[in-house]
Amino acid sequence: MARKKSPHFRIAIDFGTTFTTIAFIKCGGSKKVLTVEEWPGARNFGTNGTQVPTEMWYSTEKTYPILYGYEITRRLELPEADPLRCGYESIGLITKPKLLLDKSAHLEPIRKALMGGIRQLKKKGVVKKSEDVVEHLLTCFLKHVKSVLERDHDLNAQSRVEITFAVPVCWSATANAVMRTCLQAAMKTARFGFDDTTTPSLFMVNEAEAAAMHALTSDNLVLNRGECFILLDCGGGTTDSGMYKISYEHPLRLGEEVTHPKGVVCGSGDLNVRMHKFAASNLRRERYLENAVEGITIDNIIDSEVMPHFESEVKRAFDITKDQKFTFRIRGLRESTVNPRLKRNCFDLNSIFIESLNTIEDLLLEQIDCAQRTNTAVDKVVLVGGFGDSPALKEHLKASLARINNKNNTDIKLVLAAANTSASGVAVGAIMRAQDKTNGPRRVPYRSIGILHHVSEHAAQNYPAEVLGQLWEFNELDQGDYIMNTVHWIIKAGKGEIETVHTFQFNSMHFFDPENPEWIVEEALFASDTCVEDYYALTHPKNKAGKVVEFGTVEFDVTHLKDRIQMYVALDSEHGSDRYEVVLLIKMKVIDRHFEFTAYWPADDENAAAIQGVQSASDLSSAFRPGTA
Repeated sequence: MARKKSPHFRIAIDFGTTFTTIAFIKCGGSKKVLTVEEWPGARNFGTNGTQVPTEMWYSTEKTYPILYGYEITRRLELPEADPLRCGYESIGLITKPKLLLDKSAHLEPIRKALMGGIRQLKKKGVVKKSEDVVEHLLTCFLKHVKSVLERDHDLNAQSRVEITFAVPVCWSATANAVMRTCLQAAMKTARFGFDDTTTPSLFMVNEAEAAAMHALTSDNLVLNRGECFILLDCGGGTTDSGMYKISYEHPLRLGEEVTHPKGVVCGSGDLNVRMHKFAASNLRRERYLENAVEGITIDNIIDSEVMPHFESEVKRAFDITKDQKFTFRIRGLRESTVNPRLKRNCFDLNSIFIESLNTIEDLLLEQIDCAQRTNTAVDKVVLVGGFGDSPALKEHLKASLARINNKNNTDIKLVLAAANTSASGVAVGAIMRAQDKTNGPRRVPYRSIGILHHVSEHAAQNYPAEVLGQLWEFNELDQGDYIMNTVHWIIKAGKGEIETVHTFQFNSMHFFDPENPEWIVEEALFASDTCVEDYYALTHPKNKAGKVVEFGTVEFDVTHLKDRIQMYVALDSEHGSDRYEVVLLIKMKVIDRHFEFTAYWPADDENAAAIQGVQSASDLSSAFRPGTA
């Protein structure tokens, strides 16, 4: 396996809780990083930095297509009786699917509600596994990206594509692996950078590092190795904070987090919820606006006339330091003598914003207090995320830091990304990180990869006594005893650094019945965040309790060896049945973040013929820490 050639396109995906951004750059062309635009249903064409809602809507009737992103926004604006909306029930609407992979305690209520909807979809046969919703949504995204690049940027069937995906610092290796698996499956379905003739080129980065690269480089700040700063990532559904140390300044690389990242369920999406409730409370008496025949309700009016204006203009312009009034025009609304808000000069938005601003401020103050308790010098707070573009949030945090600085005689500064770029910051920063993979983490696996192995009594002397104490099973074919379905960990988490070119080999024996027309050898692969002890069965306590998951398979077609191997003829029943015994030497080779298996027969012949394996998995990016080259 040779090293992969440089890609023609680099794509970066920031799969957010409420919004997703996908950035790209055409290698060898302009150095400007662009974001994918013209999402179906979007109305803000012609702008760079567009996001798409991380939402999808399944219909329980197979005749209706899956809706995603802004298609859902537009569909919700239609009257409930409209034929285009009737085919979609509320149980099919999936929001915040990213939280399926985030096991943080503060997200448990949202995750529980999300799983409730997915269970209903499973019952109706719409999805098989919970993570299918992530895969399906990524497939929708990639199909659109592919069409835009084909139309506007000369992408073709021969174009090489590398996709970088950003993951939260708090995610486990298992969560990273699930995201990788979903993305790889989506790439294959969309036939974008991966098909039956190619292997996927994936790179994984930390959201924190990508966001920091974008914000800090755009502000031309000078950062020194060893310096600490607080990163405040304010998104649509959640806000996360962490304290990080600079490990390299050129190119910028983050070291280990100084404190454990913390988060709250608070983001710009909360403003939409409060705005919707606020509008509903003020319009609840205006029933003359509804039309039962056409299915027009107050909620429908809010979705189509109030919320789009709030999302695209009002929310992005509101500044708590200014005396601002906002008007929402609603067709047919009459001026009220009872409700003063139903007039031309409508209302201010302090009540909509203040709860979220205070919650985020409290999270920041908690990090600053932690820095002071541990005598950690911090003089910068880097604000990133889509909500980070909000003038209201910026001014609120500046005022808060001014009070802190005055109280503690400090000089902590708020660092902002370039105006109106925070939303796309992670995706753009991920492209920057992918373009220069130097000085990344050491190549120490933090996920184990193992292969299924059956322990034979004939080789018992090669195994520890504890391994041999497991349950033995009798094999009718060769009349031998075996410890079945154990795992041999060929890459071990935390057990030393592996080279960019790493090899491993082992012998594998397989029996074939004489009546079997095809000889297919299958080697099953497994993965674990913690397991490193070899030759314990999958059912053993060392491998149970969700510690081990399936990773993929490797198949070798050895049918052509039929005419070259002599059948073993059993003399009697004590010697088992007639059979063919095939012993293969299997070599695994890892190059960078990819691996492949090749079998050789005869196993003890230096000039043995090579048999290439067919793998269901070939990417190891999730076996290393994000950012590992």
